[in-house]
Amino acid sequence: MSEGGQPGLEALRAEIRQLEGYGLAEGAARLSFGLEPLDKLLPEGGLPLAALHLVEPARCEWDDGLASGFLLALLQSAARSSAASRAAQAAGPVLWVSRHGDLYGPGLLPFGFSPEGFLLVTARNDREVLWCLEEGLRDAAPRAVVGELGGFERVAARRLQLAAEAAGRPCFLQIRPFARPPRSLPGGAASHWRIAPIGLEGEGRGGLPGPLRWQAELLRCRGGRAGTAFLEWDDETRDFSLAAPLCDREPRSLAARAL
Repeated sequence: MSEGGQPGLEALRAEIRQLEGYGLAEGAARLSFGLEPLDKLLPEGGLPLAALHLVEPARCEWDDGLASGFLLALLQSAARSSAASRAAQAAGPVLWVSRHGDLYGPGLLPFGFSPEGFLLVTARNDREVLWCLEEGLRDAAPRAVVGELGGFERVAARRLQLAAEAAGRPCFLQIRPFARPPRSLPGGAASHWRIAPIGLEGEGRGGLPGPLRWQAELLRCRGGRAGTAFLEWDDETRDFSLAAPLCDREPRSLAARAL
């Protein structure tokens, strides 16, 4: 009987995660944001990096660029983790597979990346995107793989999750449909984020745009729980921080304003 009258509670949780296909090796790399409102939503206080993560924009016709920025911020935060560097070969390139082929090189700089650190592949359809991601995870070179696609099936998500676990590296999917957004997205990812902007242009000092801000809604997190955090990105420190209240009020999402 453990202290507090909860026999084998941690062992039971680990067994449940294993049955769910979410077992992590001892000492597996995790990303801790160092932000209590966000870290408390994550399993064991950190986002597992050898896993599949899904990012979608709140409004597919407007927010896909913002979702890409959030994904780049996640990549940089993962690369800065010393544990992640050992497990994910942080010196390797990022494999980015897209049907659009519009990743903007100079736009990588605020996130601490250079275009030379990315291997860009343009695919003809979602099936090719998924194939490239699996092949990228089998290769030892990429530090992480990213795919932009319109939708996917649960079986595809399961295959990528298993491949990421075996490779010990992260796989990110960003939803970017050409037409209408998918009605629903299947489970299978370790985490599922919905990204919307907060604040308006001109809210920075001197009427200039302020820092990049996100309403990061964690819709699902295996082993964790759902919740929302208001975040911003510091170009100089290249790190997340909590978005400060705007004009003595809590930040409101543009998605909410549009309702």
